[in-house]
Amino acid sequence: MIFINDITRQYEALDESEQAANTDHLTHLKNRRIAERHISQMIDEAYSMQKSMALLVIDLDGFKAINDTMGHEAGDQVLISVANRLTSATRKSDVVARWGGDEFVIALPGVGPTEAIQLSRKLLNEINIPIPLAGEQLANVSASIGIVLCPQSAISFAAAFECADIAMYEIKQSGKAGIKLYDRNSD
Repeated sequence: MIFINDITRQYEALDESEQAANTDHLTHLKNRRIAERHISQMIDEAYSMQKSMALLVIDLDGFKAINDTMGHEAGDQVLISVANRLTSATRKSDVVARWGGDEFVIALPGVGPTEAIQLSRKLLNEINIPIPLAGEQLANVSASIGIVLCPQSAISFAAAFECADIAMYEIKQSGKAGIKLYDRNSD
């Protein structure tokens, strides 16, 4: 007697479970936990290979007003649309993640300051395009983007995120809707 046990469905269920644990439920981008792990590996690799990588912290400007005036469903649609635009504008080798609320992070391996700024401008342009909502309404958001280069300015994920976050908040304080490359000499 031969017993054949097809465990394909078990493997599929395990794969689905793992994917659910690693993605943001709304945007289907990488979630904070898995993104931090991947970005840490990218920083370590950039350091050991003496290459550059860029980490972007993106915070949406005007998002709270959409949630407050148009409702959370409209806010969710804005987040999904922005996530899709970020993914479309980046390479498969990049890490794009929803960090929480209306904040996103993007890791760009092998990218220096000029390319990081160019891509950030492209991302700002994409985010600035009005987002269609139900009932022919449009949502308008912009973004503030902080950039840090690794390993030049940071050699760990925590330090890199802090530096990019500082740069992003400098943009927020100076009028929003812009890009700032972190400069450790300006601290």
